[in-house]
Amino acid sequence: MEELFLSGYTRKNNKGIHILDIKYDIKGNINFNEKQIIEELSPSYLSKSSNGEKLFSITARDGGGVVSYKKENDKYVLVDTLSGLKKAPCHLYYDEKKKFIYASNYHMGRLDIISVDEKLNLERKSTIQFNGRSKVSPDQDFSRCHMSIKDPVDKYLIVVDLGNDAVYTYYITEDGNYRLISTYKTEEGMGPRHIVFSKDGRKAYLIGELNSKIEILNYDLKSGEFSYFDSISTLPENFEGKNTAAAIKISRDGEFLYASNRGHDSIVAFKILEDGSLKSIQFIKTEGKTPRDFNFNYYGSYIFVGHQNSDYISVFKRNKKTGELRYIKDKNINISEIVCVME
Repeated sequence: MEELFLSGYTRKNNKGIHILDIKYDIKGNINFNEKQIIEELSPSYLSKSSNGEKLFSITARDGGGVVSYKKENDKYVLVDTLSGLKKAPCHLYYDEKKKFIYASNYHMGRLDIISVDEKLNLERKSTIQFNGRSKVSPDQDFSRCHMSIKDPVDKYLIVVDLGNDAVYTYYITEDGNYRLISTYKTEEGMGPRHIVFSKDGRKAYLIGELNSKIEILNYDLKSGEFSYFDSISTLPENFEGKNTAAAIKISRDGEFLYASNRGHDSIVAFKILEDGSLKSIQFIKTEGKTPRDFNFNYYGSYIFVGHQNSDYISVFKRNKKTGELRYIKDKNINISEIVCVME
């Protein structure tokens, strides 16, 4: 059975992490059943093992930190909390091969490398502190580490620094030490937020929070180096308001890319062309305020969009052939402040 993980801030009515079962009727229509609520203070991002037995969350408790959970009798139970990071991280990535959590800390401008032992106990092994800045004040007054993920061949760690308009490639050793491999500098003032890779791994798509653009990059799988290829806006040409871009995802078949806009409050859909460039095919309102993260169901036939400032998740039916989305009004999931959606 499919599960949907939803988490975010707990400033209003949200209790923490919501785990839903996804079910389909005989006509293929989607339905949801809340399976578990894990009470946690502002779990703004999640990561888990590929088999779903290990779950990791950000917490705002005790000065900010990372929490581990293990699955027992089909429920997640708390194992350990690594606290005292001064500020809660903004993004987590679990490296199953090396058994590390990479915790990106926007407010502290750093990346914490946290070991995970067999019992899911957590220990901070090392910290990469970034010291850059760019031109947009106050968002780029210093480095703001916003995301880190492994590359498509699981060789290098890719780190996105919104404050310094930079993407770094690191090699992480088995004991948690690190070595800088290369640095890519974006357009000044872009504010890179998140990055995804094409199905063959040779292109990367980097979304700019501050300029609402996607930079399309060439990626060398051997050297870990990026180079500029093209760029495209996440907004329609006639939009004149204020906007910041948020999440970026690629469909499982590698043929379509989607990005969320806060301000325009929309999802933009792109067709990925043969050379890796993007062609916009749809701008669709999310029917909520400040959409943040979103994700697909396993089959790629639905997309779920979380909103920071609306009390529900929007559900869209996705045409897998054309990539276009259609809002399903009566399927809203009534949970507030959701900023992380994980399948």
